[in-house]
Amino acid sequence: MAGITIYDGPCDYLVSKVLDLSPIATPCRYRLIDCEYIVKEHVLRIQEFKEFPSFQYSAISYIWRGNPPDPSVPNEGGTFMVKGAEDGDPISIDVLYHACTAALQHGASYIWLDRLCIMQTSREDKGWQIRHMFQVYKSCNPCIILPGGICRLVGLEERTSWIHRGWTLQEILAPASSLVLLAWKLGSGTYDSISEGRIDEVVPGKSAVGQVGEIIQTCVGACMWFTSAHAKDMYDVIKLKSSIFGDPDEDDGPLWALIGAMELREPEARLHAIWRSALMRTSSRPVDMVFSIMGLFDVALDPHAFHADDRLGATIALGRELLRQGRPASWLGISFYLPPCPMLSTFPDFPQTSVAGKARILIGDKLVDVVGNADGAYPARWWLKDAPRGIMTEDGYLTFTAKAAPLVATGTKRQDVELWTANVHLDGINTPQLVAIDNSVWELIAESKAMHLAKAVVLMIGKEEVYDIEWFPKWQHKCSLRGMLVEEHAPGKFHRTSYFFLGDAYGELIDGWEERSFAVGGPRTNQQCSESRVS
Repeated sequence: MAGITIYDGPCDYLVSKVLDLSPIATPCRYRLIDCEYIVKEHVLRIQEFKEFPSFQYSAISYIWRGNPPDPSVPNEGGTFMVKGAEDGDPISIDVLYHACTAALQHGASYIWLDRLCIMQTSREDKGWQIRHMFQVYKSCNPCIILPGGICRLVGLEERTSWIHRGWTLQEILAPASSLVLLAWKLGSGTYDSISEGRIDEVVPGKSAVGQVGEIIQTCVGACMWFTSAHAKDMYDVIKLKSSIFGDPDEDDGPLWALIGAMELREPEARLHAIWRSALMRTSSRPVDMVFSIMGLFDVALDPHAFHADDRLGATIALGRELLRQGRPASWLGISFYLPPCPMLSTFPDFPQTSVAGKARILIGDKLVDVVGNADGAYPARWWLKDAPRGIMTEDGYLTFTAKAAPLVATGTKRQDVELWTANVHLDGINTPQLVAIDNSVWELIAESKAMHLAKAVVLMIGKEEVYDIEWFPKWQHKCSLRGMLVEEHAPGKFHRTSYFFLGDAYGELIDGWEERSFAVGGPRTNQQCSESRVS
Protein backbone atom coordinates (compact mmCIF):
# COMPACT_ATOMS: atom_id res chain seq x y z
CA MET A 1 0.00 0.00 0.00
CA ALA A 2 1.91 3.01 -1.28
CA GLY A 3 1.64 6.41 0.31
CA ILE A 4 2.72 9.84 -0.89
CA THR A 5 5.43 11.59 1.10
CA ILE A 6 4.15 15.08 1.90
CA TYR A 7 6.91 16.12 4.29
CA ASP A 8 10.52 14.92 4.55
CA GLY A 9 12.95 17.02 6.55
CA PRO A 10 15.64 16.79 9.24
CA CYS A 11 14.32 17.04 12.79
CA ASP A 12 17.08 19.53 13.60
CA TYR A 13 15.58 21.93 11.04
CA LEU A 14 12.25 21.94 12.92
CA VAL A 15 13.66 23.05 16.28
CA SER A 16 11.86 26.17 17.56
CA LYS A 17 9.90 26.47 14.29
CA VAL A 18 6.19 26.17 13.39
CA LEU A 19 5.38 23.42 10.88
CA ASP A 20 2.51 24.29 8.51
CA LEU A 21 0.91 21.27 6.82
CA SER A 22 -1.78 23.20 4.94
CA PRO A 23 0.24 23.86 1.73
CA ILE A 24 1.40 20.24 1.42
CA ALA A 25 -1.43 18.02 2.71
CA THR A 26 -4.69 17.07 0.98
CA PRO A 27 -7.86 17.26 3.12
CA CYS A 28 -9.64 14.01 3.97
CA ARG A 29 -6.61 11.72 3.75
CA TYR A 30 -4.97 9.39 6.26
CA ARG A 31 -1.46 10.39 7.37
CA LEU A 32 1.25 8.52 9.25
CA ILE A 33 4.77 9.23 10.50
CA ASP A 34 7.56 6.88 9.41
CA CYS A 35 9.25 5.57 12.58
CA GLU A 36 12.45 4.27 10.98
CA TYR A 37 13.27 7.70 9.58
CA ILE A 38 12.84 9.28 13.04
CA VAL A 39 14.93 6.65 14.84
CA LYS A 40 17.64 5.91 12.27
CA GLU A 41 17.91 9.11 10.22
CA HIS A 42 16.59 11.74 12.66
CA VAL A 43 14.24 12.80 9.87
CA LEU A 44 10.51 13.56 10.10
CA ARG A 45 8.76 11.89 7.17
CA ILE A 46 4.96 12.18 6.94
CA GLN A 47 3.14 10.03 4.41
CA GLU A 48 -0.41 10.45 3.13
CA PHE A 49 -2.78 7.63 2.07
CA LYS A 50 -6.11 7.61 0.22
CA GLU A 51 -7.16 4.30 1.78
CA PHE A 52 -7.15 3.25 5.42
CA PRO A 53 -3.80 1.61 6.29
CA SER A 54 -3.76 -2.18 5.95
CA PHE A 55 -0.37 -2.53 7.68
CA GLN A 56 0.55 -2.31 11.37
CA TYR A 57 0.89 1.14 12.89
CA SER A 58 0.78 2.63 16.38
CA ALA A 59 -1.44 5.50 17.52
CA ILE A 60 -0.36 7.97 20.19
CA SER A 61 -2.62 8.97 23.09
CA TYR A 62 -1.61 12.13 24.93
CA ILE A 63 -3.06 15.29 26.45
CA TRP A 64 -3.02 18.63 24.62
CA ARG A 65 -1.48 20.45 27.56
CA GLY A 66 0.55 18.15 29.74
CA ASN A 67 3.00 18.38 32.61
CA PRO A 68 5.33 21.39 32.41
CA PRO A 69 9.00 20.98 31.47
CA ASP A 70 11.28 19.57 34.17
CA PRO A 71 14.45 21.70 34.46
CA SER A 72 16.36 18.66 35.73
CA VAL A 73 15.66 16.71 32.52
CA PRO A 74 17.43 18.17 29.46
CA ASN A 75 15.45 18.27 26.22
CA GLU A 76 18.34 17.35 23.96
CA GLY A 77 16.45 17.22 20.67
CA GLY A 78 14.50 20.46 21.06
CA THR A 79 10.83 21.14 20.29
CA PHE A 80 8.64 22.52 17.52
CA MET A 81 5.04 23.65 17.04
CA VAL A 82 2.35 22.93 14.45
CA LYS A 83 0.39 25.75 12.81
CA GLY A 84 -3.20 25.77 14.07
CA ALA A 85 -2.23 23.98 17.29
CA GLU A 86 -0.25 26.72 18.98
CA ASP A 87 -2.47 26.48 22.07
CA GLY A 88 -1.04 23.01 22.79
CA ASP A 89 2.33 21.99 24.14
CA PRO A 90 5.29 22.02 21.76
CA ILE A 91 6.24 18.62 20.35
CA SER A 92 9.42 17.23 21.87
CA ILE A 93 11.62 15.58 19.25
CA ASP A 94 13.02 13.38 22.05
CA VAL A 95 9.51 12.15 22.88
CA LEU A 96 8.88 11.43 19.18
CA TYR A 97 12.08 9.37 19.17
CA HIS A 98 11.02 7.36 22.25
CA ALA A 99 7.52 6.76 20.85
CA CYS A 100 8.82 5.64 17.46
CA THR A 101 11.37 3.36 19.12
CA ALA A 102 8.62 1.73 21.21
CA ALA A 103 6.44 1.32 18.12
CA LEU A 104 9.24 -0.37 16.17
CA GLN A 105 9.97 -2.70 19.08
CA HIS A 106 6.34 -3.85 18.91
CA GLY A 107 6.24 -4.36 15.15
CA ALA A 108 4.75 -1.03 14.03
CA SER A 109 6.67 0.91 11.38
CA TYR A 110 4.47 4.01 11.59
CA ILE A 111 2.81 6.12 14.25
CA TRP A 112 -0.34 8.24 14.06
CA LEU A 113 -0.16 11.47 16.05
CA ASP A 114 -3.11 13.81 15.65
CA ARG A 115 -0.97 16.95 15.92
CA LEU A 116 0.95 15.95 12.78
CA CYS A 117 -1.60 13.72 11.04
CA ILE A 118 -4.56 16.13 11.07
CA MET A 119 -4.51 19.44 9.21
CA GLN A 120 -4.93 21.67 12.26
CA THR A 121 -5.95 24.68 10.14
CA SER A 122 -8.60 22.85 8.08
CA ARG A 123 -12.17 22.52 9.39
CA GLU A 124 -12.92 20.12 6.54
CA ASP A 125 -10.06 17.79 7.41
CA LYS A 126 -10.74 17.97 11.16
CA GLY A 127 -14.38 16.95 10.69
CA TRP A 128 -13.38 14.08 8.41
CA GLN A 129 -10.69 12.91 10.82
CA ILE A 130 -13.07 12.99 13.80
CA ARG A 131 -15.47 10.70 11.93
CA HIS A 132 -12.61 8.23 11.38
CA MET A 133 -10.77 8.64 14.67
CA PHE A 134 -12.41 5.69 16.41
CA GLN A 135 -11.31 3.46 13.53
CA VAL A 136 -7.77 4.86 13.76
CA TYR A 137 -7.47 3.87 17.43
CA LYS A 138 -9.41 0.62 17.11
CA SER A 139 -7.10 -0.59 14.33
CA CYS A 140 -3.77 0.49 15.82
CA ASN A 141 -1.35 -1.97 17.40
CA PRO A 142 -0.31 -0.90 19.92
CA CYS A 143 -1.66 2.40 21.22
CA ILE A 144 1.18 4.20 22.99
CA ILE A 145 0.03 6.40 25.87
CA LEU A 146 1.96 9.51 26.93
CA PRO A 147 0.15 10.43 30.18
CA GLY A 148 2.13 13.64 30.74
CA GLY A 149 1.74 14.94 27.20
CA ILE A 150 4.07 15.31 24.24
CA CYS A 151 6.47 17.84 25.74
CA ARG A 152 8.31 15.24 27.87
CA LEU A 153 8.01 11.75 29.34
CA VAL A 154 6.90 11.48 32.96
CA GLY A 155 7.75 8.93 35.62
CA LEU A 156 5.46 6.47 37.35
CA GLU A 157 5.27 8.62 40.48
CA GLU A 158 4.22 11.86 38.74
CA ARG A 159 0.57 12.93 38.71
CA THR A 160 -0.95 13.75 35.30
CA SER A 161 -4.36 14.90 34.05
CA TRP A 162 -4.61 12.18 31.37
CA ILE A 163 -7.52 10.41 33.09
CA HIS A 164 -9.43 13.72 33.27
CA ARG A 165 -9.31 14.55 29.54
CA GLY A 166 -12.14 13.71 27.14
CA TRP A 167 -10.50 12.14 24.09
CA THR A 168 -8.26 9.80 26.08
CA LEU A 169 -11.23 7.60 27.03
CA GLN A 170 -11.74 6.50 23.42
CA GLU A 171 -8.00 6.22 22.97
CA ILE A 172 -7.67 3.61 25.72
CA LEU A 173 -10.89 1.66 25.10
CA ALA A 174 -10.81 1.33 21.31
CA PRO A 175 -7.42 -0.40 20.81
CA ALA A 176 -6.87 -4.09 21.49
CA SER A 177 -3.48 -3.33 23.07
CA SER A 178 -2.26 -0.20 24.86
CA LEU A 179 1.12 0.56 26.41
CA VAL A 180 2.19 3.35 28.77
CA LEU A 181 5.48 5.00 27.79
CA LEU A 182 7.34 6.12 30.93
CA ALA A 183 10.48 7.98 31.89
CA TRP A 184 12.37 5.04 33.42
CA LYS A 185 15.97 4.30 34.47
CA LEU A 186 15.70 0.83 36.04
CA GLY A 187 15.74 -1.37 32.96
CA SER A 188 13.38 -4.25 32.21
CA GLY A 189 11.84 -6.36 34.97
CA THR A 190 8.69 -7.47 36.74
CA TYR A 191 6.59 -6.00 39.51
CA ASP A 192 3.99 -6.92 42.12
CA SER A 193 1.09 -4.68 43.07
CA ILE A 194 -2.64 -5.49 43.22
CA SER A 195 -1.69 -7.85 40.41
CA GLU A 196 1.55 -8.69 38.63
CA GLY A 197 3.05 -7.09 35.55
CA ARG A 198 6.24 -6.34 33.71
CA ILE A 199 8.18 -3.32 32.49
CA ASP A 200 10.09 -3.47 29.19
CA GLU A 201 12.89 -1.03 28.53
CA VAL A 202 12.64 1.09 25.36
CA VAL A 203 15.64 3.44 25.35
CA PRO A 204 18.26 2.18 27.84
CA GLY A 205 18.36 4.24 31.00
CA LYS A 206 15.67 6.63 29.77
CA SER A 207 12.31 5.01 28.97
CA ALA A 208 10.19 1.88 29.22
CA VAL A 209 6.66 0.62 28.55
CA GLY A 210 4.09 -1.30 30.59
CA GLN A 211 0.61 -2.62 29.88
CA VAL A 212 -1.86 0.16 30.64
CA GLY A 213 -4.42 -1.95 32.52
CA GLU A 214 -1.74 -3.26 34.86
CA ILE A 215 -0.25 0.21 35.41
CA ILE A 216 -3.71 1.57 36.29
CA GLN A 217 -4.02 -1.19 38.89
CA THR A 218 -0.76 -0.04 40.48
CA CYS A 219 -2.34 3.42 40.84
CA VAL A 220 -5.31 1.88 42.68
CA GLY A 221 -2.76 0.24 44.99
CA ALA A 222 -0.65 3.45 45.04
CA CYS A 223 2.65 1.59 44.54
CA MET A 224 4.53 -1.33 43.00
CA TRP A 225 7.42 -3.53 44.09
CA PHE A 226 9.81 -3.75 41.14
CA THR A 227 12.36 -6.50 40.53
CA SER A 228 14.94 -5.83 37.84
CA ALA A 229 15.78 -8.52 35.31
CA HIS A 230 19.33 -8.19 36.65
CA ALA A 231 18.37 -8.55 40.33
CA LYS A 232 20.87 -10.60 42.34
CA ASP A 233 18.22 -12.39 44.41
CA MET A 234 14.51 -12.39 45.30
CA TYR A 235 15.05 -9.74 47.99
CA ASP A 236 16.47 -7.21 45.53
CA VAL A 237 13.17 -5.33 45.24
CA ILE A 238 12.47 -1.60 44.87
CA LYS A 239 9.23 -0.02 46.13
CA LEU A 240 7.95 2.68 43.77
CA LYS A 241 5.10 5.13 44.18
CA SER A 242 2.52 4.91 41.36
CA SER A 243 0.24 7.85 40.66
CA ILE A 244 0.73 8.51 36.94
CA PHE A 245 -3.01 7.99 36.30
CA GLY A 246 -4.25 9.28 39.63
CA ASP A 247 -4.26 9.02 43.40
CA PRO A 248 -6.51 6.28 44.89
CA ASP A 249 -7.97 8.72 47.42
CA GLU A 250 -8.46 11.80 45.24
CA ASP A 251 -9.18 10.03 41.93
CA ASP A 252 -11.17 7.02 43.11
CA GLY A 253 -14.13 7.82 40.85
CA PRO A 254 -12.23 8.28 37.56
CA LEU A 255 -9.99 5.28 38.22
CA TRP A 256 -12.86 2.89 38.91
CA ALA A 257 -15.09 4.20 36.12
CA LEU A 258 -12.22 3.60 33.68
CA ILE A 259 -11.50 0.15 35.13
CA GLY A 260 -15.18 -0.71 34.72
CA ALA A 261 -15.19 0.44 31.10
CA MET A 262 -12.06 -1.62 30.43
CA GLU A 263 -12.82 -4.82 32.31
CA LEU A 264 -16.58 -5.33 32.67
CA ARG A 265 -17.88 -7.75 30.05
CA GLU A 266 -21.63 -7.24 30.51
CA PRO A 267 -22.57 -4.79 27.70
CA GLU A 268 -24.99 -2.84 29.90
CA ALA A 269 -22.34 -2.52 32.61
CA ARG A 270 -19.72 -1.30 30.17
CA LEU A 271 -22.09 1.33 28.71
CA HIS A 272 -22.78 2.72 32.17
CA ALA A 273 -19.07 2.79 33.02
CA ILE A 274 -18.28 4.68 29.79
CA TRP A 275 -20.89 7.33 30.61
CA ARG A 276 -19.52 7.64 34.17
CA SER A 277 -15.95 7.94 32.98
CA ALA A 278 -16.90 10.56 30.37
CA LEU A 279 -18.78 12.60 32.99
CA MET A 280 -15.58 13.09 34.99
CA ARG A 281 -13.57 14.32 31.98
CA THR A 282 -13.40 17.53 30.00
CA SER A 283 -12.16 18.89 26.69
CA SER A 284 -11.47 22.24 25.07
CA ARG A 285 -14.70 22.16 23.00
CA PRO A 286 -18.03 21.19 24.64
CA VAL A 287 -19.18 19.18 21.60
CA ASP A 288 -16.03 17.03 21.75
CA MET A 289 -17.35 15.45 24.95
CA VAL A 290 -19.84 13.66 22.68
CA PHE A 291 -17.66 13.16 19.61
CA SER A 292 -14.94 11.61 21.79
CA ILE A 293 -17.20 8.76 22.99
CA MET A 294 -19.69 8.20 20.15
CA GLY A 295 -17.51 5.56 18.49
CA LEU A 296 -17.47 3.56 21.73
CA PHE A 297 -21.26 3.26 21.33
CA ASP A 298 -21.01 2.38 17.61
CA VAL A 299 -22.58 5.73 16.71
CA ALA A 300 -21.23 8.10 14.04
CA LEU A 301 -22.66 11.62 14.27
CA ASP A 302 -21.74 14.21 11.65
CA PRO A 303 -19.32 16.67 13.32
CA HIS A 304 -20.36 19.40 10.87
CA ALA A 305 -23.98 19.17 12.09
CA PHE A 306 -23.14 20.75 15.47
CA HIS A 307 -21.31 23.92 16.42
CA ALA A 308 -18.43 23.75 18.88
CA ASP A 309 -20.55 24.69 21.92
CA ASP A 310 -23.54 22.45 21.12
CA ARG A 311 -22.93 19.72 23.67
CA LEU A 312 -26.65 19.64 24.41
CA GLY A 313 -27.70 18.96 20.81
CA ALA A 314 -24.98 16.34 20.30
CA THR A 315 -25.87 14.61 23.59
CA ILE A 316 -29.54 14.42 22.60
CA ALA A 317 -28.57 13.07 19.16
CA LEU A 318 -26.39 10.39 20.76
CA GLY A 319 -29.09 9.43 23.27
CA ARG A 320 -31.76 9.24 20.56
CA GLU A 321 -29.59 6.97 18.42
CA LEU A 322 -28.76 4.63 21.32
CA LEU A 323 -32.44 4.29 22.19
CA ARG A 324 -33.34 3.79 18.53
CA GLN A 325 -30.92 0.86 18.49
CA GLY A 326 -32.82 -0.66 21.41
CA ARG A 327 -30.17 0.06 24.02
CA PRO A 328 -30.97 1.14 27.59
CA ALA A 329 -30.78 4.70 28.85
CA SER A 330 -27.53 3.73 30.56
CA TRP A 331 -26.72 7.35 31.45
CA LEU A 332 -29.39 7.35 34.15
CA GLY A 333 -27.83 7.52 37.58
CA ILE A 334 -24.25 8.02 36.39
CA SER A 335 -24.12 10.48 39.27
CA PHE A 336 -26.72 10.52 42.02
CA TYR A 337 -25.21 13.62 43.61
CA LEU A 338 -24.56 16.16 40.87
CA PRO A 339 -27.43 18.54 40.04
CA PRO A 340 -29.50 17.74 36.93
CA CYS A 341 -28.89 19.44 33.62
CA PRO A 342 -31.55 22.19 33.50
CA MET A 343 -32.35 21.43 29.82
CA LEU A 344 -31.86 17.64 29.91
CA SER A 345 -32.60 16.50 33.43
CA THR A 346 -32.06 12.77 32.87
CA PHE A 347 -28.37 13.76 32.64
CA PRO A 348 -26.28 15.48 35.31
CA ASP A 349 -25.45 19.09 34.56
CA PHE A 350 -22.62 19.37 32.04
CA PRO A 351 -19.20 20.20 33.48
CA GLN A 352 -17.40 23.24 32.17
CA THR A 353 -14.89 22.64 29.40
CA SER A 354 -11.24 23.68 29.39
CA VAL A 355 -8.15 23.07 27.30
CA ALA A 356 -6.29 21.63 30.32
CA GLY A 357 -6.90 20.19 33.77
CA LYS A 358 -9.91 18.56 35.40
CA ALA A 359 -13.66 18.76 34.81
CA ARG A 360 -15.34 21.39 36.99
CA ILE A 361 -19.00 22.11 37.57
CA LEU A 362 -21.00 24.97 39.06
CA ILE A 363 -22.99 23.86 42.12
CA GLY A 364 -24.91 26.80 43.51
CA ASP A 365 -22.47 29.67 43.21
CA LYS A 366 -19.33 27.56 43.68
CA LEU A 367 -17.17 26.06 40.94
CA VAL A 368 -16.01 22.63 42.15
CA ASP A 369 -14.26 19.57 40.75
CA VAL A 370 -16.61 16.92 39.36
CA VAL A 371 -14.30 14.33 40.89
CA GLY A 372 -15.13 14.24 44.59
CA ASN A 373 -18.70 15.45 44.03
CA ALA A 374 -20.05 12.92 41.52
CA ASP A 375 -20.24 10.10 44.09
CA GLY A 376 -20.32 11.91 47.41
CA ALA A 377 -18.82 9.54 49.97
CA TYR A 378 -20.33 6.53 48.21
CA PRO A 379 -17.99 3.83 46.78
CA ALA A 380 -17.47 4.24 43.03
CA ARG A 381 -17.35 0.56 42.03
CA TRP A 382 -20.90 -0.04 40.73
CA TRP A 383 -23.16 0.08 37.66
CA LEU A 384 -26.92 0.37 37.11
CA LYS A 385 -28.57 -2.86 35.98
CA ASP A 386 -31.91 -2.98 34.11
CA ALA A 387 -31.95 0.70 33.16
CA PRO A 388 -35.13 1.45 31.17
CA ARG A 389 -35.41 1.59 27.41
CA GLY A 390 -37.56 4.10 25.59
CA ILE A 391 -37.50 6.92 23.08
CA MET A 392 -36.24 10.50 23.21
CA THR A 393 -37.75 13.53 21.51
CA GLU A 394 -35.71 16.11 19.63
CA ASP A 395 -35.92 18.42 22.64
CA GLY A 396 -34.53 15.75 24.97
CA TYR A 397 -37.56 14.28 26.72
CA LEU A 398 -36.96 10.62 27.55
CA THR A 399 -40.21 8.65 27.45
CA PHE A 400 -40.07 5.30 29.22
CA THR A 401 -42.19 2.92 31.28
CA ALA A 402 -41.35 2.19 34.91
CA LYS A 403 -42.78 1.09 38.22
CA ALA A 404 -43.99 4.30 39.82
CA ALA A 405 -45.64 5.64 42.96
CA PRO A 406 -46.92 9.13 43.86
CA LEU A 407 -45.26 11.21 46.54
CA VAL A 408 -46.08 14.22 48.64
CA ALA A 409 -43.42 16.48 50.09
CA THR A 410 -43.24 16.65 53.88
CA GLY A 411 -41.42 19.98 53.75
CA THR A 412 -38.62 18.61 55.92
CA LYS A 413 -35.02 17.53 55.39
CA ARG A 414 -32.97 14.82 57.10
CA GLN A 415 -29.36 15.85 57.56
CA ASP A 416 -28.74 13.21 60.23
CA VAL A 417 -28.70 10.09 58.05
CA GLU A 418 -26.30 8.35 55.69
CA LEU A 419 -28.08 8.54 52.34
CA TRP A 420 -27.26 4.96 51.31
CA THR A 421 -28.77 3.58 54.54
CA ALA A 422 -31.67 6.01 55.08
CA ASN A 423 -34.23 3.84 53.24
CA VAL A 424 -32.97 0.34 54.01
CA HIS A 425 -35.87 -0.92 56.15
CA LEU A 426 -39.64 -0.57 55.92
CA ASP A 427 -40.24 -1.45 59.58
CA GLY A 428 -43.94 -2.16 58.98
CA ILE A 429 -44.88 1.47 58.36
CA ASN A 430 -48.15 1.87 56.44
CA THR A 431 -47.12 5.12 54.76
CA PRO A 432 -43.32 4.99 54.41
CA GLN A 433 -41.28 8.14 54.20
CA LEU A 434 -38.39 8.23 51.76
CA VAL A 435 -35.27 10.35 52.10
CA ALA A 436 -33.93 11.56 48.75
CA ILE A 437 -30.27 12.18 47.93
CA ASP A 438 -30.84 15.92 48.41
CA ASN A 439 -32.00 15.10 51.99
CA SER A 440 -35.63 16.03 51.23
CA VAL A 441 -38.26 13.78 52.84
CA TRP A 442 -41.22 12.41 50.86
CA GLU A 443 -44.25 10.38 51.87
CA LEU A 444 -45.54 7.55 49.69
CA ILE A 445 -49.29 7.82 49.16
CA ALA A 446 -51.86 5.31 47.94
CA GLU A 447 -51.61 5.08 44.15
CA SER A 448 -55.30 4.53 43.56
CA LYS A 449 -56.12 7.83 45.20
CA ALA A 450 -53.43 10.10 43.88
CA MET A 451 -51.41 8.99 40.86
CA HIS A 452 -53.45 10.95 38.31
CA LEU A 453 -53.11 14.09 40.45
CA ALA A 454 -49.51 13.58 41.57
CA LYS A 455 -47.05 16.37 40.96
CA ALA A 456 -44.15 14.31 42.34
CA VAL A 457 -43.42 10.65 41.61
CA VAL A 458 -40.74 8.07 42.32
CA LEU A 459 -39.79 6.08 39.20
CA MET A 460 -37.76 2.89 39.56
CA ILE A 461 -34.82 2.99 37.17
CA GLY A 462 -32.84 -0.13 38.02
CA LYS A 463 -30.70 -1.98 40.50
CA GLU A 464 -27.15 -1.29 41.56
CA GLU A 465 -24.66 -4.03 40.76
CA VAL A 466 -21.20 -3.98 42.31
CA TYR A 467 -18.26 -4.43 39.93
CA ASP A 468 -17.34 -8.09 39.59
CA ILE A 469 -13.60 -7.90 38.90
CA GLU A 470 -11.28 -10.82 39.48
CA TRP A 471 -8.47 -8.93 41.19
CA PHE A 472 -10.59 -6.87 43.63
CA PRO A 473 -12.99 -8.00 46.39
CA LYS A 474 -16.72 -7.50 45.84
CA TRP A 475 -18.69 -6.00 48.69
CA GLN A 476 -22.27 -6.89 49.60
CA HIS A 477 -25.07 -4.63 50.77
CA LYS A 478 -28.85 -4.59 51.14
CA CYS A 479 -29.68 -1.24 49.55
CA SER A 480 -29.46 -1.86 45.80
CA LEU A 481 -32.74 -0.46 44.39
CA ARG A 482 -32.58 2.92 42.68
CA GLY A 483 -35.43 5.36 42.17
CA MET A 484 -35.65 8.72 40.42
CA LEU A 485 -37.56 11.62 41.96
CA VAL A 486 -39.42 13.53 39.24
CA GLU A 487 -41.73 16.52 39.48
CA GLU A 488 -44.24 17.79 36.94
CA HIS A 489 -43.54 21.19 35.36
CA ALA A 490 -46.03 21.05 32.45
CA PRO A 491 -48.97 18.75 31.68
CA GLY A 492 -47.51 15.29 31.09
CA LYS A 493 -43.92 16.53 31.36
CA PHE A 494 -41.64 15.82 34.32
CA HIS A 495 -38.09 16.67 35.30
CA ARG A 496 -35.67 14.88 37.58
CA THR A 497 -34.88 16.64 40.84
CA SER A 498 -33.14 13.91 42.86
CA TYR A 499 -32.73 10.16 43.41
CA PHE A 500 -33.55 7.57 46.06
CA PHE A 501 -31.43 4.70 47.39
CA LEU A 502 -33.95 2.04 48.45
CA GLY A 503 -33.27 -1.10 50.44
CA ASP A 504 -33.94 -4.54 49.01
CA ALA A 505 -36.69 -4.82 51.63
CA TYR A 506 -38.75 -2.45 49.45
CA GLY A 507 -38.80 -5.00 46.62
CA GLU A 508 -42.17 -6.54 47.51
CA LEU A 509 -43.79 -3.13 47.93
CA ILE A 510 -42.41 -1.95 44.57
CA ASP A 511 -43.64 -5.11 42.85
CA GLY A 512 -47.16 -3.96 43.70
CA TRP A 513 -46.75 -0.60 41.97
CA GLU A 514 -48.21 -0.15 38.51
CA GLU A 515 -46.03 0.46 35.50
CA ARG A 516 -46.66 3.82 33.88
CA SER A 517 -45.17 5.85 31.06
CA PHE A 518 -43.45 9.16 31.80
CA ALA A 519 -41.74 11.86 29.71
CA VAL A 520 -38.75 13.19 31.65
CA GLY A 521 -36.57 16.05 30.43
CA GLY A 522 -36.28 19.83 30.64
CA PRO A 523 -37.56 21.63 32.55
CA ARG A 524 -35.94 24.60 30.82
CA THR A 525 -35.20 25.12 27.16
CA ASN A 526 -31.77 25.96 25.83
CA GLN A 527 -33.05 29.44 24.92
CA GLN A 528 -34.32 30.03 28.47
CA CYS A 529 -30.93 29.06 29.91
CA SER A 530 -29.11 31.31 27.43
CA GLU A 531 -31.36 34.25 28.35
CA SER A 532 -30.77 33.54 32.05
CA ARG A 533 -26.97 33.60 31.57
CA VAL A 534 -27.16 36.89 29.65
CA SER A 535 -29.33 38.57 32.26
